[in-house]
Amino acid sequence: ALRAAAAAAVALLLPLSGERSVAAMPPSIIDAEFPDMQDANTTSTGIKFSEVYTGHGKRVHAGDVVIIELVGRTEDGATFLDTRAADQPLAFQIGRANKYVPEGISQLVELMTEGDKRMAILPAALAYGSTGASLPQGSVPPDARLLYEVELLRCQQMSMGLACCTESSFPCIGKDVLDKDGNPKV
Repeated sequence: ALRAAAAAAVALLLPLSGERSVAAMPPSIIDAEFPDMQDANTTSTGIKFSEVYTGHGKRVHAGDVVIIELVGRTEDGATFLDTRAADQPLAFQIGRANKYVPEGISQLVELMTEGDKRMAILPAALAYGSTGASLPQGSVPPDARLLYEVELLRCQQMSMGLACCTESSFPCIGKDVLDKDGNPKV
């Protein structure tokens, strides 16, 4: 009931046109879903993020293969992607966005270190843009700003692309791309 009331309040407060602003969202939604976003960092491309905890592993570089846990929500709180609930970490190559890994997530993860966990708000242009998306766990409306929780589990330098991490092969789950020692298969 509280989530429905908050969603209704968001709808009333959103501007009639243009990009939605965090300031237009009621504080209760921001505080409940992303409490640290008031003091968040912003990238040059407009991704707003906050560190939940800091890892101590390898730093990610362009072209690395990463394995992440990812939870994506729309501004009304509806979950459209949750690798934790599906028990299926997602692997992809940095710089190779696809239907399940929008450009903004690739950009955000490239700034991370193994073990980092971040909360982020992606502008629509770096998410699913004007087309939106239909994903296995839910859909994303057109021009939607999205809220993400991202945890970087592993990263590995790659000299070749990872064939399994394409749109047609989702979910490219971690157990299928890890060897017996837990390292990404190359």
